[in-house]
Amino acid sequence: MDAEAENSKMESFLEGLSQCLLFDKPQEDDMKLKTEYFPDLNDGEYLTLKNKFSFIMKNAASTNMDTNQLQAYLSSHMKKKDSNISVEERDSFLKFWKGNRNKIHEMFKDKCLWNNRLGEINWTVDVQTQSMERGDQVHVPTGTVQMHIRPPGDQDRSEIFEFQVDDTNMAKLLKDISAAEEQIFKYNK
Repeated sequence: MDAEAENSKMESFLEGLSQCLLFDKPQEDDMKLKTEYFPDLNDGEYLTLKNKFSFIMKNAASTNMDTNQLQAYLSSHMKKKDSNISVEERDSFLKFWKGNRNKIHEMFKDKCLWNNRLGEINWTVDVQTQSMERGDQVHVPTGTVQMHIRPPGDQDRSEIFEFQVDDTNMAKLLKDISAAEEQIFKYNK
């Protein structure tokens, strides 16, 4: 097998390994990786290879290394006496990391969210000019607030939470938002 095919095989293996390690894919996929990419290795050799790249991948992902940091990290590993990382493996890992770093970082970020998150807020203020039923509510502003709430890990789906408030409750809501904003600024200093 030529060097380009070897590198492509290694990159495909790293992609599959990242799915098993970081994206919570089933463990039986791990054995599929061995049979698909390294059928000539015995179980011990494959386990050593897998553990080596699992360790590197977890370190790179947990510290969100950029390409330069990762290259320095891998180069320092290669200089050690007991290093078992080849130049080809390093290059394959760097190429894999360049293409997958952002996706892996977003996955880690999503795993850190336990609750729903606010996607967007839309609000309007309506003033009723006529009323057949209740004349006392004419010219009273009413605010309609619409919030799009997204569950963690699902960017495509959102639930819409909508409510209406009168002028008194709108003033209270704006005051509470201002207080929350002040607290955020206070803690960010």
